[in-house]
Amino acid sequence: MAAIKERAREPLREALAAYRLPEAVKPLLTAGSGFTESDEGIVEIYVAGEGPADAVYLARALVDRYSGRVVVSVDDDAVRRVGGGARPDAS
Repeated sequence: MAAIKERAREPLREALAAYRLPEAVKPLLTAGSGFTESDEGIVEIYVAGEGPADAVYLARALVDRYSGRVVVSVDDDAVRRVGGGARPDAS
């Protein structure tokens, strides 16, 4: 799992760099990881809530364990829910 997390780290960082996140939210960011049913590694960045159902998932990286290919998605609605938004200069 450590190799999956390391492979996902920079693509997730780059994807989230396109968004402004409130300074108060940044220390609350948490990473979770595991495997999907199709045997891909998954790393998710989220803001924890009172309970698991209250967590706000901001970004997800799927990592192919064999090729190393990483696909990152960011949930724009979730970013807005925590008070963030797209950077004006992001393209």
